[in-house]
Formats: sequence, C-alpha cells, structure tokens
Amino acid sequence: MIDTFLHSFSTSPMQVKSVKVLRIVIGLVFVIRIATELPFASYFWGPNGIGQGSAVVYFGSALGPILDKVFQADASVVVLLIANLALAILLIAGKSHRLCCALLFISSTMFQTRLAEIQDGGDNLTSLLLIYLIFTTNSGSSRYLWLRGVKIWVHNLAVMTIGFQIAILYMTSGFLKAQGLDWYSGIALYNVSQVDWVSLPSIRPIFNSPLVSTLACYVTIFFQCTFPVAIFSRLKLVWLAIGIIFHIGIAIYMGLVPFALIMVGAELFFIIDSEWNFLARRFKLMARSLPFRLKEAT
Repeated sequence: MIDTFLHSFSTSPMQVKSVKVLRIVIGLVFVIRIATELPFASYFWGPNGIGQGSAVVYFGSALGPILDKVFQADASVVVLLIANLALAILLIAGKSHRLCCALLFISSTMFQTRLAEIQDGGDNLTSLLLIYLIFTTNSGSSRYLWLRGVKIWVHNLAVMTIGFQIAILYMTSGFLKAQGLDWYSGIALYNVSQVDWVSLPSIRPIFNSPLVSTLACYVTIFFQCTFPVAIFSRLKLVWLAIGIIFHIGIAIYMGLVPFALIMVGAELFFIIDSEWNFLARRFKLMARSLPFRLKEAT
C-alpha cells in the first residue's frame, strides 16, 4: 500500500483542478483589494501616508532599504499596484503562475510591512499559499522523464502542505475560540454585530437573540475544530458546503470580501479532480434540462 502511494505520488499530480481554482481565487482577491485601495494609495503607503513601516523586517538590512525606495514617491506606489493588478490577471489566466506567485508574494509583503494595520485575517494565509503555489505544476509534463517525476513529486508535496496548512488554520482558530471567554459564553457574534463598521445594521436584530447568538458561536467552534477530521470522512462535501456558506455570510454581513473569498478558495481546494468532474457533469445535465423544466412549468 505504501509502495503504491509512493509510486502515484511521483507519477500523477494531485488536485490539479483545485490548484488552478485556488490560483484564480487568489488572483481575484488581489484584483478586489487593488481596485478598492488604489484610490487611497498615497494616503496608505505614500511618502506622507500613514504607513511608515519598513521591508527590512522581512527582507533584511541589505534588500529591505532598496525595496523601501518604492514608497518614496506616490507615483511609484501606484505603478507597483498596477503591476500587481497585471500579475493578478495573469495568475487568473493561468499564465506564468510561478513567476506571478513569487512577485505577488514579494510585493504584497512590501505593502503589508509598510502598513500592517489594514490587513485582514486572510492576508497571512494568502502569503503562505503564494509560496506553496510556486512549486505547483499544471500537468507535470516535461521533455525529460526524470524531470517530470521531480516536478510531480514537488507539486504533490506542495499540495499536501497547502492541505495541512488550511487544516491547521481551522483547528487552531477553533481551539482558540473555544478558549475565548466571549465565544464559549456565546456573545462573540453579538458583540461583533454591535460594531457599525464590520456589520450590517439590518441583520443586527438576528444576533440580539441569546439563543441564536449562542448557537452560532458553538456551531462555529464545532465546525472549525472538527474540520481537519471531517475532510477525510464522507462528510467532506457537507463540511465544505457549510464553510462556503459561512464565509459568504461573512462577506455579506461583515464586508470582509477578500478574507471570505480566500477562505472559500481554501475550502474548494479540498475537492479532488474526480469530484470536480462529477460536479461539472451534474451542472451540464442541469443546464441541458433547465429549458425543458421551464417549458413544462409554463
């Protein structure tokens, strides 16, 4: 059994479709962030902006000061953001994904160290995923047989690393919530609902109910703590669907669209290629039968 696994690990790339979906999602996250933050680029990262951090923190005293020169002029900040937008579009299109991921990681880290205060919970995960995606491949094909095996092996190792990273993220988040007073008291979501800039006033009355607020807190903790186990069980697709709905709710209710989108991409990553093929067939079948159902309804 182990020999079979090791053989397939170096001959067949895993999660090829999910990796492509994850790249597209990350590209969309950058497009959304840049589209919303570009008008405020000078205020955030310009020489007279509120961000005064340095890239030395991550890139060292040799490279850091060189990268910091980008923020010495408003024009260069805008140019870098536009370059990031172009890289994100290329990543969505599946072009030169390794180069795009590497450059987006460097530039996004520069912006994060310049102004860490506007980051959301998805920025750190996005940075890690960009690093892992550098080592992925689209097909594993190569002119040389030995190189093909190496590319597939590295790809599969990166895929497993991404899976473990997401699972650890969920488990850590769940256990930290379980230790938090507001969460196990059932008032965490109620407290968030009272903050105007991270909640919709129209949905606020829902969490005024102690039953709803407490139940939502406990369900969230249970879902996150059991996520690493559920994805290896028959409940995987159910758990992923719950997670997707949950994060769509965060996007709508809290307005954290980039965070919610990267988490949806992380959840879609666990759908294997055969399941993608099954879902595609079902979708095509539903699309073909829809005109007939509409005709019968009329």
